[in-house]
Amino acid sequence: MGIRSDIVTLFFNNVAAEITNFRIIGSAEPCTPLIKVGLRVSNARICLLRNGFIIEERTPNMLRFVRIT
Repeated sequence: MGIRSDIVTLFFNNVAAEITNFRIIGSAEPCTPLIKVGLRVSNARICLLRNGFIIEERTPNMLRFVRIT
């Protein structure tokens, strides 16, 4: 099996810091329970960074993470 990328894109409300939409390509484990509309983006961000993801792109209301496995 070759190199695999997991990509997680989180869209969020700047005022409430809540996830408004998201897209997962591959796997977001073990952080999947924290990636739901209405949950705080900071909790998902911390989990993703602690589990091998890096921030690939950032805008004022979007974060894109990638993990190469």
